[in-house]
Amino acid sequence: MLHRIEGIVIRSMDYGESNKIITLFTRDAGKVGVMVRGAKKMNSRHSAIAQLFTHGEFVFFKTGTQLGTLNHADILSSHHRLRADLLLTAYSAYMAEMVDRILTDNEPNPFIYEQLKVALEGIEDGKDTQIITHLFEMKMLIQAGYAPNFNECASCGTQTNHPRMNIQLGGLLCEICAIKHPQSMLITEGLLKLLRLLARVDLHRLGKVEVKSETRLLLKQVMRAFLDTHIGIQWRSQHVLDQMEKYGV
Repeated sequence: MLHRIEGIVIRSMDYGESNKIITLFTRDAGKVGVMVRGAKKMNSRHSAIAQLFTHGEFVFFKTGTQLGTLNHADILSSHHRLRADLLLTAYSAYMAEMVDRILTDNEPNPFIYEQLKVALEGIEDGKDTQIITHLFEMKMLIQAGYAPNFNECASCGTQTNHPRMNIQLGGLLCEICAIKHPQSMLITEGLLKLLRLLARVDLHRLGKVEVKSETRLLLKQVMRAFLDTHIGIQWRSQHVLDQMEKYGV
């Protein structure tokens, strides 16, 4: 059966001497694997469409659970700048890897598709890459069923603004419950406001956000702790980002 669908290339791997297998994250069909024959050849009309982060319309033949075979594609956005800059590549690859490893194949998720699409566009347009990435992490945490609670006590459910958080329990703790859980961490008022913003705002509505350097560091630590505790995946691209930060790239 012939399919025509809009999608973003979130993974691309060599197959044989001249072919590539790409994973598309599509608006209407979720993640789909497609063989792109001849994509490794210099003069191939499909070499550009098989590049990571490419957003396009793809026409491919697919029957049942078999791998699709690309017939034709039109590029809507090549996202060349994301691949030309090493740091932007690493951040974009991290978000693509999250989609690839958290979401199930062939299950549509229009909301996350739009979030990824807007995230890549925002990074390419020079918006705050770190904040965009943390916002996308938050959306993926929520999608995976681990929505943090930044308004009620994660232990007893009472409304709270107490600046104590327990990662394992999934959010804030009131004053009483914080005493019961001494492993809770103290957070700043600025970080709590930022976390609440990330939890409720989608990427379409994200404007310019002024964030202090110390708050950025705390935000990174908190989001990393939530992902490590509740998702538990060792992200290849996150390791690359850590190495780049370590050596000041």
